[in-house]
Amino acid sequence: AMQEEKVHLRAICQEDEAMVLDILTSNIVKKTYMLPDYECLGDAVPLFQKLMALSTDKNRYVRAICCEGLLIGFLNDVEIKDGSGSVVEPTAATAADDEWEDDPQCSPEVINSAVAKYLQPGDSPLLKQALELVINERQASISFFQRRLGIGYNKSAELVDQLEQRNIISKPLGGGQKRDILILDGLEVAE
Repeated sequence: AMQEEKVHLRAICQEDEAMVLDILTSNIVKKTYMLPDYECLGDAVPLFQKLMALSTDKNRYVRAICCEGLLIGFLNDVEIKDGSGSVVEPTAATAADDEWEDDPQCSPEVINSAVAKYLQPGDSPLLKQALELVINERQASISFFQRRLGIGYNKSAELVDQLEQRNIISKPLGGGQKRDILILDGLEVAE
């Protein structure tokens, strides 16, 4: 019979640094989760500090997961929706996305036209895929591209930078809000 252990969630604190850094730099964890490729523990310290700060932000839900007093993992990249206690990913649909509630898809013709308009000679096939995703799914973030394109953090960050430089997506918005997609006006959604 499987024994159940009680886990609890709490804010990440300075005493958790060594354990969080071990998690962030673990090769096993990197194979499962999309984390930056840190060469040494010291490189991961800024992310630990950010996680620690976010774990006390009332609008975010970043928490240490503990079992029998030991930190065994953490929840990251989620936010509390409308103070209701519901936890959602920042890339999930929000009230600001009501117009896209029914998950509309652009027609292939609309996507191809927009891609042709915004791609430049010499652009990579990966950038084309990212642009197609942005148009069809109306979102863009490093973690979104990591998940959808199956690529690492650095490549995803590079795609986001390229899309931002071309004014396809907005600069980062404060408070963990999603980036705006700046090219949706005039795109027609398939019925």
